[in-house]
Amino acid sequence: MLPALFLYARPVLRRGRRPATGHGMAKRRQSSDRDPGRGGLREMSLMHIFRDSAARRDSRDQGRRYTEGERDLTVLSQKRREGASEESLRRNLARDIASLMNTIRLDVCVDLADNPRVRNSVINHGFQDMDTIWRENRTPGDLAHAIREALIRNEPRLRAETLEVRLDEIAPTVDQRLTFEIIAEMIADPTDIPLQFYAEVDPAAGKIAMKRMQGDA
Repeated sequence: MLPALFLYARPVLRRGRRPATGHGMAKRRQSSDRDPGRGGLREMSLMHIFRDSAARRDSRDQGRRYTEGERDLTVLSQKRREGASEESLRRNLARDIASLMNTIRLDVCVDLADNPRVRNSVINHGFQDMDTIWRENRTPGDLAHAIREALIRNEPRLRAETLEVRLDEIAPTVDQRLTFEIIAEMIADPTDIPLQFYAEVDPAAGKIAMKRMQGDA
């Protein structure tokens, strides 16, 4: 599952700039709001660029270039400068979370107690196996907490203080599957993007299925 380890990129920072926080973030958002060139589009990660290129099968096309002033820029560079639509950002996040939910962490099969840096790195990306989750979190509330902690640990695009995981009102099915509603905000520039989706936990099959994800194609 090594390729899955590299699906998650933190917000893109331009060279020479420090991460904006507090008042600096507010000023940055105001600046983006005033940028008429973006037309409501948002900043995007490098992985987003790579995926779009793979979908169009144009990564090896050397002829798609244009000149802006004295700089020769590729079409992909221009796309990153212009930004991405909210729908596109939702779609990419939905794909990554669906993958995360069904990726088992390395420390499930390898003892990382003596390697805390490895345990806390992207190498240990994923969820615990379903048997462990179900054994250690017998109540729906405990299971919701485990899902929330896994999302905070693995998905930096979600704003942790807005993340809520709660049992859906629908009663458990005959095979004891549970559905959890997940509400959060995705960090974005100029404004964060609200999200709502559902995780269906099937203890018998050992799987978590994502349902009704906004932006899911």
